[in-house]
Amino acid sequence: MKEVNSFQLLREYQRDIFDVAKQQNTLLVMATGAGKTLLAVKLIKEKQEKQLLEGNKQQKRLSVFLVNTVPLVIQQADYLKSQLPFRIGMLYGEISLKMCEEIFYDVKMNYEVIVITADLFYLCLARGFLSILDFDILVFDECHHAIKNHAYARILIDFYHVAKATTILEKSLPSIFGMTASPYTGKARNPLKRIFEWEELFDAKAYVVSNNRLSQHIPMTKEFVVTYKNLEIDASKNPIICMCETVFSGCKYVMRACKAAQSEIMELGVWFGEQIWQFLVEELLRKQSRKNFDGKLSIEDNTCINSFISQVEAWSQEQLKLFSGLRAPKLDGNDTSTKVLTLLEFLENFYKDNDTYRTMIFVERKVTAYSLTRFLRKLKNDTGRLKNIRPFPFIGHGDSDIASLSMHFREQRRNIHNFKRGVYNILIATSIAEEGIDIPTCNLVVRFNTCQTVTQFVQSKGRARAHDSKFMLLANDAELAQYEKLQNEERILATALESLESNREFAHTRGCNIRTQNDIVSHGIDETGALLVEFLAIGLLYQYCNTLPADSITFYYPRFTCISAGRSFIYTVDLPIICNMPTIQGSPSANSKKAKRSAAFLMCMELINRGLINKHLQPLDYRNKLAHMEEKEEKALRDIEHDEVFERKIPLCWLNNFTQFFACKLFPVCSGKTFQPLLFIQSQRIPQFSNMRLRSNFHEVTVKSEVLDIPYTMDDELKSELEYSTKRLLELGLASSLKANDSNRSYWIAPLNTECVNNLTLNDLIAWPAVRSLSIEAQEVKDVTMLKSNLLLMRDPENIFELYSFESLSQQNQQEFSTVCKRMPSQLNYSLNKKQSMHSKKPSATLRLNRIYLTGLSKYLKESCLLLPSILYYMESLFLTSEFMSEHGLKCSLTHIMQSLTTENASMDENYDRLEFLGDSFLKIYASLTVFLKYTHDQEYQLHVHRKQIISNYNLYMCAKKIQISRFALSEPMVIRKWCPFGYVREKKDGKKYPLFQLLSKKRLADLVESTIGACLLDGGVDSGLEYCRYLGLGSLEVKNWSDWDNFFNIEFYVSLNSSKVFPYQKLIEGVIPYTFKNHALLRLAFIHPTMLSSEELSGSYQQLEFLGDAVLEYLVVHYLFYRYPELSAGELTNYKSFFVCNHSLAYVAFTLGLHKYLEYDNSEMFRLIYEYKDMIEEAKMNNVPYFWLQIDPPKFIADIFESLICAIYLDSNFSFESLKFILPLLVDVLGDPLNLQKENLVLAKIHKLLSSQGCSNYKVIQEEEQEAREDENFNLKRESYIFYSVSFVRHDRVVCVGTSRKRNSAKISMKNKLKGLLDKNSNLLLYSCDCAFKATNCVNSEPDESEEGDVC
Repeated sequence: MKEVNSFQLLREYQRDIFDVAKQQNTLLVMATGAGKTLLAVKLIKEKQEKQLLEGNKQQKRLSVFLVNTVPLVIQQADYLKSQLPFRIGMLYGEISLKMCEEIFYDVKMNYEVIVITADLFYLCLARGFLSILDFDILVFDECHHAIKNHAYARILIDFYHVAKATTILEKSLPSIFGMTASPYTGKARNPLKRIFEWEELFDAKAYVVSNNRLSQHIPMTKEFVVTYKNLEIDASKNPIICMCETVFSGCKYVMRACKAAQSEIMELGVWFGEQIWQFLVEELLRKQSRKNFDGKLSIEDNTCINSFISQVEAWSQEQLKLFSGLRAPKLDGNDTSTKVLTLLEFLENFYKDNDTYRTMIFVERKVTAYSLTRFLRKLKNDTGRLKNIRPFPFIGHGDSDIASLSMHFREQRRNIHNFKRGVYNILIATSIAEEGIDIPTCNLVVRFNTCQTVTQFVQSKGRARAHDSKFMLLANDAELAQYEKLQNEERILATALESLESNREFAHTRGCNIRTQNDIVSHGIDETGALLVEFLAIGLLYQYCNTLPADSITFYYPRFTCISAGRSFIYTVDLPIICNMPTIQGSPSANSKKAKRSAAFLMCMELINRGLINKHLQPLDYRNKLAHMEEKEEKALRDIEHDEVFERKIPLCWLNNFTQFFACKLFPVCSGKTFQPLLFIQSQRIPQFSNMRLRSNFHEVTVKSEVLDIPYTMDDELKSELEYSTKRLLELGLASSLKANDSNRSYWIAPLNTECVNNLTLNDLIAWPAVRSLSIEAQEVKDVTMLKSNLLLMRDPENIFELYSFESLSQQNQQEFSTVCKRMPSQLNYSLNKKQSMHSKKPSATLRLNRIYLTGLSKYLKESCLLLPSILYYMESLFLTSEFMSEHGLKCSLTHIMQSLTTENASMDENYDRLEFLGDSFLKIYASLTVFLKYTHDQEYQLHVHRKQIISNYNLYMCAKKIQISRFALSEPMVIRKWCPFGYVREKKDGKKYPLFQLLSKKRLADLVESTIGACLLDGGVDSGLEYCRYLGLGSLEVKNWSDWDNFFNIEFYVSLNSSKVFPYQKLIEGVIPYTFKNHALLRLAFIHPTMLSSEELSGSYQQLEFLGDAVLEYLVVHYLFYRYPELSAGELTNYKSFFVCNHSLAYVAFTLGLHKYLEYDNSEMFRLIYEYKDMIEEAKMNNVPYFWLQIDPPKFIADIFESLICAIYLDSNFSFESLKFILPLLVDVLGDPLNLQKENLVLAKIHKLLSSQGCSNYKVIQEEEQEAREDENFNLKRESYIFYSVSFVRHDRVVCVGTSRKRNSAKISMKNKLKGLLDKNSNLLLYSCDCAFKATNCVNSEPDESEEGDVC
């Protein structure tokens, strides 16, 4: 535990309160500044220390300090941290709500005390993340707010009293301590009744400390009234107000601002009315942007607001020129009202000889706080009056005022800190400063506007706590009457409070019926303790709508309709059409709010029943569900940590002995080399296969095959000869002795008799002399005439694997000759892929004649023996592929299926890489069609989830396990030193055996499924791919042929989504695409944006079509790229695919075709986005920027309509790809070939390479915003007129080039274009030398991305 300051000594009245609060639930009513928070801290310490003494005898319980606002959370937490030795947690805001489960688990583990906003605390209780029994004390700050449906009241009613009625042990309930300076938020008409109700709600006893008792310890405030009489000020003479009433009277938004200015003028004067136009224009701009965002502002209102703002700006500029800045106010009772003059006179006298006094002036409106502060500062600067004052405004961070003014709570804390230090000595504040916030003791409190309630009166007066402090009320005759009324209510309240006996016993009523009428209807979830009540239902519906997928243009919300009024109200609620939920009607009620809540509650119950709201009352977010599915899949499919060992199948044709045998001739061919042809024999028919391509470090060999479809017989003698031939050939190929194991191997290899033409018997096909030469009988070479170029030599007759080929003779002297020989490789891996480099050949070795032995073995046969391991490696995969095809009924090319079953780890010339790329796109369109036709009424976001369940890697992995694809796949490479053929074991201590097992990751198994789909598609077309997908169980629709999709297509449903209105743009659209629609409804649906769904005639948009169109387009592009670039890898093809199908490219194609002109939408913000996109394209074209559209962020809906149009054509043509054959030529024509983009190196990457080669590291890209703004010298307020973006490339603090534009992307493009020009010219700005290479630096240069922002280094 940390060290902590000792507790302040409690005063006598505080000790009395503490002793009572320890014994019973207490509501403390005591004046501001008398030490209420200190008592709360003392009680929390008492509770936590008690738990420490009890040790682990009971479960840990937290103490909670409840407040109403975020600034109070921080303020009270800071105070608690300074006074308590326990861990204090702070919780507030929506960020915490999004991670409730994790956050509150951490809270329970890591804190003893939490300070939390009441609304968040209630929601966490309601959602079951916390229980009321998890706490030992509940402290309610400013507890007088516990009325109606305030969070304080809801916490007590829904959880505390429910727990009290059901809990056996009273001690398990938390203690309650409430604090307030006044138990009222309204009028004090029946104080005792209100206090008794208050006590019942809190299950507590009110403890009152009268002001008379406190007067002995804290100073009392002197209260007085200063009267004024305002002259009548005619606001209509203001030119802006006059213009509003004559020109803009039809626009409610402008007139609302006009009325606010009128109020300010009539109360404070003409000068103040002129000052607030800046704030009112700010509000109008903000409101206009928000309304346009929601699509709720008409074109007429937009025009009026824009015109009004222009007029105000013109008038403001004229005023600034006329007065050379801010106009000085006239103190004449008209320009400045007598109310302001009265305040001015009082402040002058009060601060005449002292600047250390602290003053708070309470005003009603935020704009008044700013304009009054500006007035006092202007007067001080221009006239020298009020030289001792330092005013500053203090307002809340909410947005309830007419002007869009707010002050973040961090700024509030900073200003209060400055107020304490004396940087400011006058705080002009709204009601935010009346209660809760820890503001220093003031010498003077002024009510510029009259209080509306007795609580306001008591709380604001409590701010004046200094010695000889004053509370002044500015009042005219009407306000004076209101003041006298408040004084009377305060006296009634004080009398009622003093009449209470502080030591009376409080009778706790167990299980009393404390629930109000508003909270009778509820639904509890036993598993979590979550509780749904009616007043939460409306917010929950809005939260559910917020989880629906939306872009920056489209928003969804519930729609409530009152269908009955008068004595009772009945509401219906409708969720957005994409939810596919019925209309729900609520119960009738005499209260409109109650009726509305009833409908919302019943809709929430329907969502809970459908599983769309979970056990913690959180809406099911399909985006989170997709993320969760991907996260789960990622954990299950890790490539490295979770590789599995799978047993690989042995070809059946190598296991069984039959009476009939089949053969295959193998003819190795290589430029510059000669091989002995071989004969391969096995006990089953050999499938026809294409040439083998084998590659070593030195040579590339093609093995041509001739499969003999003749059954042969084999006697025991022949079999024995073949066993010998096979063993010897393999030993020569592996340079290792082998011994046969117990397996029933049924394949044989022998040299081929090339002179045999009839192929009638195996005896005729075998070259027997070559077989006999395998015995290798060494004969010493005694005469040069014995040497032959085709026969191999030996240096050691004991080492039969060290062989040499004769090249030539070299005479040493007259007596001696030596041979020039080349050593033959003992073993050679011919299973290297084409990416591996070629090495230089070894030099020939020179050997003396008398050390050479002659073998009868042919050099050409040895070369063939070196091929044998790779041939068997290939043949094994070939036969397993054949078995796989037979087992699963595949009618495809053996070569392509073999390729699809070969991973990149295997030592084969081709692998599944490209086929997986092709199969993935086909699987996507297959799954998209399945869910699109099966879940006709589901929306796009739901279709994504359904499709993910089909195409997820985990699901494909399960398919792979079902068909046992791991037994047929080839994933292990050929390692010649370790490899051993089936049926043999190497005769060494570490004798290698035939590999029966291989490692395969789950992700790779999923890829194998996709690659086999690609192979079926490649050979048999879409029908073959479709059949295989159905065989794998990836779809539930009975579709046997591709044309059968049309049987499941419900065209009537899509027609019903449209209105009967004729689509006027059909001919125009058909003019730019070579297709004529049969069903006009599909075409129109492809151009309906979701913002149009508010129309009663429309119930569908292009979103479902866009979902399917995306898959169709991707398949078309992949199919094109697969055949267009046969040499490219899947990774390269994926990059090319992204070039064609990314939103940037599709939006540009759609824009080029003019499709955006035909889009039906109901949102003016979309028009602005289209206009900006058009502007950026034209600017980039003027600058001749290559592939400019890839650097411009387009509105997504433009790309969406291109995909939805593709889908509409596809559906209208009965699922025919032929109707879309124009798409690829169109894309290539508009976008160009992606190969050209590959050749265009990125500018920043070039610069990085150039400067790095020079040793320079001090360069970066800087992005800045420059704005035309009018800045207020007093408050640093800005209103942006135009924003310009500048992007600069800087080297050694010198700007090399800069691009500027009103659009960030355009500025970036401009900068890069200029940089490219400097690079092409070899500019000295880039080439000059620097001393970076000689300086020590910690900066690590990295290859910059073209889209990167900020520093390159």
